[in-house]
Amino acid sequence: MATGSTLRFTRMTGQSTPTDCTTEPQALYSGALTGGSHTESISGKADPKIAASPAGDKIVEAFPFSSSGPKPAVDVRDATAPTLSRSAEVGFAGPDDPTTVPRDVAVSPDGALALAAAGVSGTKVLSTTDLSEVAPGHGPLPDGTSSTAVAFSPDGSLLARGGPVDGTAADLLVQSAGPAQDATLAVDVVKAPTDLALDTPTEATMSGVEIHGTLTTPGVALPAGTTVGVCRVTKKGVIDLPAVTVGSDGSFTVDDVPPAKGSTLYVVSYDGDALHEASADFVTVDVTK
Repeated sequence: MATGSTLRFTRMTGQSTPTDCTTEPQALYSGALTGGSHTESISGKADPKIAASPAGDKIVEAFPFSSSGPKPAVDVRDATAPTLSRSAEVGFAGPDDPTTVPRDVAVSPDGALALAAAGVSGTKVLSTTDLSEVAPGHGPLPDGTSSTAVAFSPDGSLLARGGPVDGTAADLLVQSAGPAQDATLAVDVVKAPTDLALDTPTEATMSGVEIHGTLTTPGVALPAGTTVGVCRVTKKGVIDLPAVTVGSDGSFTVDDVPPAKGSTLYVVSYDGDALHEASADFVTVDVTK
């Protein structure tokens, strides 16, 4: 990485036949961008994760240390002088702290905050002044995904955490970089369409008419007790008939005794609700004696 006119990079301190970059000590070296010699600025540690503030005045390092098993540690160094002096260091060894080695580290655009990702144990949000925790740690990604990467948005207001995951679980979360706050968001709820369909009776007499129908929706199931309205239209006028309850399978039956023979129109309608659109259908039957 380059900070100002300085090039900084890590390399293994033992250069003869390295075997594993995650276990062999790696040190941070610094030197001019234009080339020349590069000197060791931070001594070697196993698999360190290093990030610099955009202004180049701070270097944050996350690394594992042993305390009843691997635990993460973070330190911050003043990079304004040729020698990187440590200004703060903290280790996380408490029972509620991450129990895996750090996987990534990031510094906010203003250099005030640092993120340390610790696998399935979550993320620490720290002040780069004294490495105190300035916001609640963000817990595991969904379905136990191991958090392996962290980053800030360009304005520093958001943080992103990601990691490998199987299936369709989320592998990237973008959240506020500060403490969680209650928020109100106005949204438009799109109602699900409904389909009301009627079957034309094969027989209709003045002794009775039976019309079968269905009311279906691809959205949230219709609530129990949903009803449809029914009206009958003849040459004598329009009559509202009693509402009919829809069954749990969406089916219903309209029973009526026509007042006279001849062409009779039946209109069945559903008014909709907060989650479902309205719909209607009609049939014309020829009532005989």
